[in-house]
Amino acid sequence: MRSGAEAWQLPGGNVEHGDTTPFETAVRECREETGIVFTGFRACS
Repeated sequence: MRSGAEAWQLPGGNVEHGDTTPFETAVRECREETGIVFTGFRACS
């Protein structure tokens, strides 16, 4: 198993007060842990 700068893992976390759905929890955790801001879905064509 790698450690340090070469190690990575998927964002994770727990439901917090105010999270209304599991999806909302996932979006918040992703933003907190990666800085990626979810702005919505786009249709694929």
